[in-house]
Amino acid sequence: MRRFGQLLRYLGILASLGLALGIVIGGWVAIVDAVRSPDDPPAPVTRAPVSAPRPVPTYTPTPDPNATPTFTPQPTRTPTPRPTRTPRPTPKPRPTRAPTPIASCNAPAARQYKATLTDHRAALDTVYRDLGGLLTQASQNPYLFFDPDWKIAVALEIVLLEARVDDLADMRRPPPFLTQMHNLVLTAVREHRQLVDALVKGIDNLDEAALSRADALANDISWTWALVDAAWQTVCE
Repeated sequence: MRRFGQLLRYLGILASLGLALGIVIGGWVAIVDAVRSPDDPPAPVTRAPVSAPRPVPTYTPTPDPNATPTFTPQPTRTPTPRPTRTPRPTPKPRPTRAPTPIASCNAPAARQYKATLTDHRAALDTVYRDLGGLLTQASQNPYLFFDPDWKIAVALEIVLLEARVDDLADMRRPPPFLTQMHNLVLTAVREHRQLVDALVKGIDNLDEAALSRADALANDISWTWALVDAAWQTVCE
């Protein structure tokens, strides 16, 4: 019994040392075999299967929260080369237009145009002078608006004015370098026709607004003729 008690103490010591379970059982069998009597029949030995060795744990270090993180630099971006623009061809300079020589204004076509225009303007001035005299009389004596003779005289001047304006519109076009001047003449033609319409409406209906419109158109016509003269001087003088 002392040997058995001593065996128990050995087992307690071994257990306290934390030996593996397989090592404890193997020691226990060896000690029992040593204390058995030689006369005892051999006891069957039943060995526990040796368990597979336990894997050794891998140590994984705990990351330090205060450690500076290491950044992996990104690869340098290589810019994609842009296609080279093909330069546009230099436009050919336009030829400089030479100023119109004074000799062109002395050409037969230009001289004929200027002479015809002068005659038409003189005829228009005669009509406007006579018509203006009749209107001045009516401004001094309003009862003339009801005078048949005065109305007939005004009507004749208006018919003559329309004929002179038609002659001006039918003028032959001048040489190309006088085109701007001719466009101003055509503007005067439109203004003359508008004046005739306003004048007839104002006299027939005693329409003050129409007569005021005719007066404003007369001023416009004077300004247009001034522009015609300036256009001729710019080109030919």
